[in-house]
Amino acid sequence: MTDRDREVFREMVTAIEPAIAGRPEAPAITVGFGPDAFSLQGRAFAQLEELSAAISAPALGGAGLSRDEARELLLRGCYIAKREGPDAALASVEAWLELPPRKWTVIRPFRAPLPGDPFEIGQSQIRHGLPGELGFGNDWFGSEDFPALMILTSVMARDDDSAAVIGEQRIGESLGLLHSFDPNGSPTLGEARAIVDDSGAITVNPDPRVALHLSMFIAKDGSLPRSLASASRAAAKPPDERTDWERRVIAAARWFSKGMSSSWPSERLVSLFVALEALFVVGKAEPHDKKTLIANRLTDRLDVQDRTKAQASEWIRSLYHRRNEAVHEARDYLDDFEVAELGKLVWQSLHWAMGHLVPEHRGDRRACESFDQVMACGRK
Repeated sequence: MTDRDREVFREMVTAIEPAIAGRPEAPAITVGFGPDAFSLQGRAFAQLEELSAAISAPALGGAGLSRDEARELLLRGCYIAKREGPDAALASVEAWLELPPRKWTVIRPFRAPLPGDPFEIGQSQIRHGLPGELGFGNDWFGSEDFPALMILTSVMARDDDSAAVIGEQRIGESLGLLHSFDPNGSPTLGEARAIVDDSGAITVNPDPRVALHLSMFIAKDGSLPRSLASASRAAAKPPDERTDWERRVIAAARWFSKGMSSSWPSERLVSLFVALEALFVVGKAEPHDKKTLIANRLTDRLDVQDRTKAQASEWIRSLYHRRNEAVHEARDYLDDFEVAELGKLVWQSLHWAMGHLVPEHRGDRRACESFDQVMACGRK
Protein backbone atom coordinates (compact mmCIF):
# COMPACT_ATOMS: atom_id res chain seq x y z
CA MET A 1 0.00 0.00 0.00
CA THR A 2 1.14 3.54 -0.68
CA ASP A 3 1.25 6.26 1.94
CA ARG A 4 -1.94 7.69 0.49
CA ASP A 5 -3.63 4.26 0.62
CA ARG A 6 -2.70 3.99 4.30
CA GLU A 7 -4.09 7.46 4.99
CA VAL A 8 -7.36 6.62 3.22
CA PHE A 9 -7.60 3.30 5.10
CA ARG A 10 -7.18 5.00 8.47
CA GLU A 11 -9.82 7.56 7.58
CA MET A 12 -12.18 4.83 6.41
CA VAL A 13 -11.93 2.66 9.54
CA THR A 14 -12.43 5.66 11.83
CA ALA A 15 -15.71 6.32 10.03
CA ILE A 16 -17.19 2.87 10.79
CA GLU A 17 -20.84 3.18 11.88
CA PRO A 18 -23.39 0.79 13.39
CA ALA A 19 -25.27 -1.53 11.06
CA ILE A 20 -28.00 0.11 9.00
CA ALA A 21 -31.63 -0.86 9.51
CA GLY A 22 -33.62 -0.39 6.31
CA ARG A 23 -32.63 1.26 3.05
CA PRO A 24 -29.68 3.69 3.39
CA GLU A 25 -29.96 7.22 2.02
CA ALA A 26 -26.42 7.17 0.62
CA PRO A 27 -24.29 4.41 -0.92
CA ALA A 28 -23.39 2.01 1.90
CA ILE A 29 -22.51 -1.53 2.86
CA THR A 30 -23.44 -3.42 6.03
CA VAL A 31 -21.31 -6.36 7.15
CA GLY A 32 -21.87 -9.04 9.78
CA PHE A 33 -24.59 -9.89 12.28
CA GLY A 34 -25.31 -9.04 15.89
CA PRO A 35 -22.98 -6.84 17.95
CA ASP A 36 -20.08 -7.21 15.51
CA ALA A 37 -22.07 -5.86 12.57
CA PHE A 38 -21.00 -2.51 11.13
CA SER A 39 -21.55 -0.31 8.09
CA LEU A 40 -19.56 1.99 5.84
CA GLN A 41 -21.66 4.82 4.51
CA GLY A 42 -21.22 7.73 2.12
CA ARG A 43 -17.58 8.80 1.93
CA ALA A 44 -16.37 5.73 3.83
CA PHE A 45 -18.07 3.47 1.28
CA ALA A 46 -16.46 5.44 -1.56
CA GLN A 47 -13.09 4.98 0.15
CA LEU A 48 -13.71 1.22 0.35
CA GLU A 49 -14.26 1.13 -3.41
CA GLU A 50 -11.24 3.36 -4.06
CA LEU A 51 -8.93 1.17 -1.96
CA SER A 52 -10.34 -2.03 -3.47
CA ALA A 53 -9.33 -0.75 -6.90
CA ALA A 54 -5.92 0.42 -5.64
CA ILE A 55 -4.79 -2.88 -4.10
CA SER A 56 -6.26 -5.24 -6.72
CA ALA A 57 -4.68 -6.15 -10.05
CA PRO A 58 -5.61 -8.19 -13.14
CA ALA A 59 -5.25 -11.93 -12.58
CA LEU A 60 -3.71 -12.68 -15.97
CA GLY A 61 -1.13 -9.92 -15.74
CA GLY A 62 0.64 -11.44 -12.74
CA ALA A 63 -1.74 -13.34 -10.44
CA GLY A 64 -3.12 -10.14 -8.95
CA LEU A 65 -5.67 -9.85 -6.17
CA SER A 66 -9.24 -9.80 -7.49
CA ARG A 67 -11.46 -6.77 -6.83
CA ASP A 68 -13.91 -8.81 -4.74
CA GLU A 69 -11.15 -10.34 -2.61
CA ALA A 70 -9.56 -6.90 -2.14
CA ARG A 71 -12.89 -5.61 -0.84
CA GLU A 72 -13.25 -8.59 1.51
CA LEU A 73 -9.74 -8.04 2.83
CA LEU A 74 -10.48 -4.39 3.59
CA LEU A 75 -13.74 -5.30 5.31
CA ARG A 76 -11.87 -7.82 7.47
CA GLY A 77 -9.55 -4.94 8.29
CA CYS A 78 -12.56 -2.89 9.40
CA TYR A 79 -13.61 -5.70 11.71
CA ILE A 80 -10.13 -5.77 13.27
CA ALA A 81 -10.15 -1.98 13.58
CA LYS A 82 -13.35 -2.18 15.62
CA ARG A 83 -11.78 -4.61 18.06
CA GLU A 84 -8.09 -3.64 18.10
CA GLY A 85 -7.78 -0.22 16.52
CA PRO A 86 -6.60 1.22 13.14
CA ASP A 87 -2.91 0.33 13.58
CA ALA A 88 -3.59 -3.38 14.12
CA ALA A 89 -6.03 -3.39 11.21
CA LEU A 90 -3.55 -1.76 8.84
CA ALA A 91 -0.78 -4.14 9.90
CA SER A 92 -3.06 -7.12 9.26
CA VAL A 93 -4.06 -5.93 5.79
CA GLU A 94 -0.48 -5.18 4.75
CA ALA A 95 0.78 -8.50 6.09
CA TRP A 96 -1.82 -10.30 3.95
CA LEU A 97 -0.89 -8.26 0.87
CA GLU A 98 2.76 -9.29 1.27
CA LEU A 99 1.94 -13.01 1.10
CA PRO A 100 3.11 -14.70 -2.12
CA PRO A 101 0.66 -16.29 -4.57
CA ARG A 102 -0.58 -19.75 -3.59
CA LYS A 103 -1.14 -22.93 -5.60
CA TRP A 104 -4.72 -23.70 -6.66
CA THR A 105 -6.17 -26.53 -8.74
CA VAL A 106 -9.08 -25.52 -10.97
CA ILE A 107 -11.33 -28.37 -12.14
CA ARG A 108 -14.17 -28.51 -14.69
CA PRO A 109 -16.37 -31.49 -15.71
CA PHE A 110 -15.75 -32.78 -19.23
CA ARG A 111 -17.77 -35.15 -21.45
CA ALA A 112 -15.88 -37.43 -23.83
CA PRO A 113 -14.74 -41.07 -23.99
CA LEU A 114 -11.26 -41.41 -22.53
CA PRO A 115 -9.14 -43.77 -24.66
CA GLY A 116 -6.87 -44.87 -21.84
CA ASP A 117 -4.82 -43.32 -19.08
CA PRO A 118 -5.02 -39.66 -18.05
CA PHE A 119 -3.18 -37.42 -20.47
CA GLU A 120 -1.70 -33.93 -20.54
CA ILE A 121 -2.73 -31.31 -23.08
CA GLY A 122 -1.15 -27.86 -22.77
CA GLN A 123 -1.16 -26.94 -19.09
CA SER A 124 -4.16 -29.16 -18.32
CA GLN A 125 -4.80 -32.81 -17.55
CA ILE A 126 -7.85 -34.85 -18.58
CA ARG A 127 -8.69 -37.79 -16.33
CA HIS A 128 -11.30 -39.79 -14.41
CA GLY A 129 -11.61 -38.65 -10.80
CA LEU A 130 -9.42 -36.38 -8.73
CA PRO A 131 -5.68 -37.07 -8.49
CA GLY A 132 -4.90 -39.34 -5.56
CA GLU A 133 -2.40 -36.87 -4.08
CA LEU A 134 -5.26 -34.48 -3.29
CA GLY A 135 -6.53 -37.08 -0.80
CA PHE A 136 -10.30 -36.80 -1.35
CA GLY A 137 -11.07 -40.35 -2.45
CA ASN A 138 -13.92 -41.22 -4.82
CA ASP A 139 -16.96 -39.87 -2.96
CA TRP A 140 -15.76 -36.34 -2.32
CA PHE A 141 -18.21 -33.52 -1.69
CA GLY A 142 -19.47 -32.29 -5.06
CA SER A 143 -18.42 -35.38 -7.02
CA GLU A 144 -21.99 -35.71 -8.38
CA ASP A 145 -21.32 -32.61 -10.50
CA PHE A 146 -18.36 -34.38 -12.16
CA PRO A 147 -19.99 -37.63 -13.36
CA ALA A 148 -17.59 -38.46 -16.20
CA LEU A 149 -14.19 -36.97 -16.98
CA MET A 150 -12.65 -33.82 -15.61
CA ILE A 151 -10.14 -31.36 -16.98
CA LEU A 152 -7.93 -29.70 -14.39
CA THR A 153 -5.00 -27.33 -14.19
CA SER A 154 -2.81 -25.98 -11.38
CA VAL A 155 -2.18 -22.24 -11.15
CA MET A 156 -0.49 -19.74 -8.85
CA ALA A 157 -2.87 -17.01 -7.68
CA ARG A 158 -3.70 -14.72 -4.77
CA ASP A 159 -7.32 -15.85 -4.29
CA ASP A 160 -9.91 -18.24 -5.71
CA ASP A 161 -11.46 -15.65 -8.05
CA SER A 162 -8.09 -14.95 -9.67
CA ALA A 163 -7.33 -18.68 -9.75
CA ALA A 164 -10.58 -19.27 -11.64
CA VAL A 165 -9.72 -16.60 -14.22
CA ILE A 166 -6.24 -18.05 -14.85
CA GLY A 167 -7.47 -21.64 -14.81
CA GLU A 168 -10.27 -20.98 -17.31
CA GLN A 169 -7.76 -19.52 -19.78
CA ARG A 170 -5.55 -22.62 -19.57
CA ILE A 171 -8.49 -24.99 -19.86
CA GLY A 172 -9.83 -23.03 -22.83
CA GLU A 173 -6.49 -23.27 -24.62
CA SER A 174 -6.33 -27.03 -24.05
CA LEU A 175 -9.87 -27.60 -25.32
CA GLY A 176 -9.16 -25.49 -28.40
CA LEU A 177 -6.23 -27.74 -29.27
CA LEU A 178 -8.32 -30.89 -28.84
CA HIS A 179 -11.19 -29.45 -30.92
CA SER A 180 -8.79 -28.78 -33.80
CA PHE A 181 -8.34 -32.56 -34.20
CA ASP A 182 -12.09 -33.33 -34.11
CA PRO A 183 -13.88 -30.43 -35.81
CA ASN A 184 -17.25 -32.21 -35.78
CA GLY A 185 -17.13 -32.80 -32.04
CA SER A 186 -17.73 -30.29 -29.28
CA PRO A 187 -15.53 -29.61 -26.22
CA THR A 188 -18.49 -30.08 -23.92
CA LEU A 189 -18.06 -28.86 -20.36
CA GLY A 190 -20.51 -28.96 -17.51
CA GLU A 191 -21.11 -25.69 -15.70
CA ALA A 192 -19.68 -26.84 -12.36
CA ARG A 193 -16.29 -25.69 -11.13
CA ALA A 194 -14.22 -27.02 -8.24
CA ILE A 195 -11.18 -25.27 -6.76
CA VAL A 196 -8.65 -26.83 -4.37
CA ASP A 197 -6.35 -24.48 -2.45
CA ASP A 198 -2.84 -25.15 -1.16
CA SER A 199 -4.15 -26.31 2.21
CA GLY A 200 -6.20 -29.09 0.61
CA ALA A 201 -9.61 -27.44 1.10
CA ILE A 202 -12.03 -27.88 -1.79
CA THR A 203 -14.94 -25.68 -2.82
CA VAL A 204 -17.48 -26.76 -5.44
CA ASN A 205 -19.94 -24.49 -7.21
CA PRO A 206 -22.47 -26.39 -9.38
CA ASP A 207 -22.79 -23.30 -11.61
CA PRO A 208 -20.58 -20.26 -10.93
CA ARG A 209 -22.31 -18.15 -13.55
CA VAL A 210 -24.31 -15.24 -12.12
CA ALA A 211 -28.02 -15.56 -12.88
CA LEU A 212 -29.98 -12.75 -14.49
CA HIS A 213 -31.68 -10.60 -11.85
CA LEU A 214 -35.01 -10.36 -13.69
CA SER A 215 -36.86 -8.87 -10.71
CA MET A 216 -34.72 -5.76 -11.04
CA PHE A 217 -36.34 -4.79 -14.35
CA ILE A 218 -39.31 -7.10 -15.11
CA ALA A 219 -42.55 -6.17 -13.32
CA LYS A 220 -44.59 -8.79 -11.48
CA ASP A 221 -47.25 -8.57 -14.19
CA GLY A 222 -44.62 -9.39 -16.83
CA SER A 223 -44.43 -5.92 -18.32
CA LEU A 224 -41.09 -4.72 -19.70
CA PRO A 225 -39.28 -1.39 -19.27
CA ARG A 226 -40.15 1.03 -22.07
CA SER A 227 -36.88 0.74 -24.01
CA LEU A 228 -36.77 -3.05 -23.60
CA ALA A 229 -40.39 -3.30 -24.77
CA SER A 230 -39.51 -1.42 -27.98
CA ALA A 231 -36.50 -3.67 -28.60
CA SER A 232 -38.63 -6.74 -27.85
CA ARG A 233 -41.18 -5.70 -30.47
CA ALA A 234 -38.33 -5.29 -32.96
CA ALA A 235 -36.99 -8.78 -32.16
CA ALA A 236 -40.49 -10.23 -32.66
CA LYS A 237 -40.44 -9.14 -36.31
CA PRO A 238 -39.06 -11.40 -39.06
CA PRO A 239 -35.43 -10.34 -39.70
CA ASP A 240 -36.17 -8.94 -43.16
CA GLU A 241 -38.87 -6.64 -41.73
CA ARG A 242 -36.66 -4.96 -39.14
CA THR A 243 -35.43 -1.43 -39.68
CA ASP A 244 -31.72 -0.73 -39.99
CA TRP A 245 -31.51 0.50 -36.40
CA GLU A 246 -33.60 -2.38 -35.02
CA ARG A 247 -31.25 -4.81 -36.74
CA ARG A 248 -28.21 -3.05 -35.29
CA VAL A 249 -29.57 -2.96 -31.73
CA ILE A 250 -30.52 -6.65 -31.75
CA ALA A 251 -27.15 -7.68 -33.20
CA ALA A 252 -25.28 -5.49 -30.70
CA ALA A 253 -27.24 -7.06 -27.83
CA ARG A 254 -26.25 -10.56 -29.02
CA TRP A 255 -22.57 -9.64 -29.30
CA PHE A 256 -22.73 -7.96 -25.88
CA SER A 257 -24.24 -11.12 -24.38
CA LYS A 258 -21.65 -13.32 -26.08
CA GLY A 259 -18.81 -11.15 -24.79
CA MET A 260 -20.08 -10.86 -21.23
CA SER A 261 -20.64 -14.63 -21.07
CA SER A 262 -17.04 -15.44 -21.99
CA SER A 263 -14.32 -16.12 -19.43
CA TRP A 264 -11.59 -15.27 -21.98
CA PRO A 265 -10.73 -11.54 -21.84
CA SER A 266 -9.56 -11.52 -25.48
CA GLU A 267 -12.86 -12.99 -26.71
CA ARG A 268 -14.79 -10.60 -24.51
CA LEU A 269 -12.79 -7.64 -25.85
CA VAL A 270 -13.42 -8.61 -29.48
CA SER A 271 -17.13 -9.32 -28.99
CA LEU A 272 -17.73 -6.05 -27.14
CA PHE A 273 -16.11 -4.06 -29.92
CA VAL A 274 -18.24 -5.85 -32.53
CA ALA A 275 -21.25 -4.60 -30.54
CA LEU A 276 -19.87 -1.05 -30.61
CA GLU A 277 -19.19 -1.29 -34.35
CA ALA A 278 -22.82 -2.27 -34.92
CA LEU A 279 -23.92 0.90 -33.13
CA PHE A 280 -21.31 3.45 -34.19
CA VAL A 281 -19.95 2.41 -37.63
CA VAL A 282 -22.28 2.57 -40.62
CA GLY A 283 -20.47 -0.11 -42.59
CA LYS A 284 -17.63 -1.00 -44.95
CA ALA A 285 -18.13 2.17 -46.99
CA GLU A 286 -16.67 4.29 -44.19
CA PRO A 287 -12.95 4.93 -43.69
CA HIS A 288 -11.04 2.06 -42.12
CA ASP A 289 -10.08 3.92 -38.93
CA LYS A 290 -12.94 2.37 -36.98
CA LYS A 291 -11.42 3.04 -33.59
CA THR A 292 -11.57 6.81 -34.13
CA LEU A 293 -15.11 6.66 -35.52
CA ILE A 294 -16.29 4.67 -32.50
CA ALA A 295 -14.43 6.84 -30.01
CA ASN A 296 -15.65 10.15 -31.47
CA ARG A 297 -19.25 9.14 -32.05
CA LEU A 298 -19.60 7.47 -28.66
CA THR A 299 -18.05 10.26 -26.61
CA ASP A 300 -20.11 12.86 -28.49
CA ARG A 301 -23.23 11.13 -27.18
CA LEU A 302 -22.32 9.44 -23.90
CA ASP A 303 -20.38 10.40 -20.79
CA VAL A 304 -17.80 7.83 -19.72
CA GLN A 305 -17.52 7.46 -15.95
CA ASP A 306 -14.44 9.00 -14.32
CA ARG A 307 -12.98 10.14 -17.66
CA THR A 308 -13.04 13.39 -19.57
CA LYS A 309 -14.17 13.23 -23.17
CA ALA A 310 -10.55 13.33 -24.37
CA GLN A 311 -9.48 10.64 -21.88
CA ALA A 312 -12.40 8.42 -22.82
CA SER A 313 -11.66 8.78 -26.53
CA GLU A 314 -8.01 7.85 -26.04
CA TRP A 315 -8.96 4.89 -23.82
CA ILE A 316 -11.38 3.52 -26.42
CA ARG A 317 -8.82 3.87 -29.23
CA SER A 318 -6.18 2.14 -27.09
CA LEU A 319 -8.49 -0.79 -26.33
CA TYR A 320 -9.42 -1.08 -30.00
CA HIS A 321 -5.73 -1.35 -30.80
CA ARG A 322 -5.56 -4.23 -28.28
CA ARG A 323 -8.59 -5.74 -30.01
CA ASN A 324 -6.71 -5.64 -33.31
CA GLU A 325 -3.70 -7.31 -31.70
CA ALA A 326 -5.96 -10.10 -30.39
CA VAL A 327 -7.62 -10.61 -33.80
CA HIS A 328 -4.74 -10.07 -36.22
CA GLU A 329 -1.62 -10.96 -34.22
CA ALA A 330 -2.99 -13.66 -31.87
CA ARG A 331 -1.93 -11.66 -28.81
CA ASP A 332 -3.84 -12.38 -25.62
CA TYR A 333 -5.27 -9.38 -23.81
CA LEU A 334 -4.62 -9.88 -20.11
CA ASP A 335 -6.28 -6.93 -18.36
CA ASP A 336 -9.62 -8.35 -17.25
CA PHE A 337 -10.33 -5.16 -15.26
CA GLU A 338 -10.18 -2.99 -18.40
CA VAL A 339 -12.43 -5.41 -20.27
CA ALA A 340 -14.93 -5.24 -17.41
CA GLU A 341 -14.95 -1.43 -17.71
CA LEU A 342 -15.50 -1.75 -21.46
CA GLY A 343 -18.44 -4.06 -20.75
CA LYS A 344 -20.05 -1.33 -18.64
CA LEU A 345 -19.58 1.15 -21.48
CA VAL A 346 -21.13 -1.20 -24.05
CA TRP A 347 -24.05 -1.80 -21.67
CA GLN A 348 -24.50 1.97 -21.40
CA SER A 349 -24.30 2.27 -25.20
CA LEU A 350 -26.93 -0.44 -25.66
CA HIS A 351 -29.39 1.36 -23.41
CA TRP A 352 -28.74 4.59 -25.33
CA ALA A 353 -29.33 2.71 -28.60
CA MET A 354 -32.54 1.07 -27.38
CA GLY A 355 -33.83 4.50 -26.38
CA HIS A 356 -33.88 5.47 -30.06
CA LEU A 357 -36.44 2.71 -30.67
CA VAL A 358 -38.88 4.39 -28.27
CA PRO A 359 -41.24 6.62 -30.28
CA GLU A 360 -41.57 9.14 -27.45
CA HIS A 361 -37.87 10.03 -27.56
CA ARG A 362 -38.50 12.39 -30.49
CA GLY A 363 -40.82 15.34 -30.82
CA ASP A 364 -42.63 13.73 -33.77
CA ARG A 365 -43.14 10.60 -31.62
CA ARG A 366 -41.42 8.34 -34.15
CA ALA A 367 -38.66 5.85 -33.49
CA CYS A 368 -35.38 6.31 -35.31
CA GLU A 369 -35.17 3.80 -38.16
CA SER A 370 -31.67 4.18 -39.61
CA PHE A 371 -28.09 4.74 -38.57
CA ASP A 372 -28.14 8.22 -40.14
CA GLN A 373 -31.30 9.19 -38.26
CA VAL A 374 -29.73 8.14 -34.96
CA MET A 375 -26.50 10.02 -35.62
CA ALA A 376 -28.53 13.16 -36.45
CA CYS A 377 -30.83 12.74 -33.46
CA GLY A 378 -30.17 15.01 -30.51
CA ARG A 379 -30.98 12.36 -27.90
CA LYS A 380 -28.16 11.63 -25.43
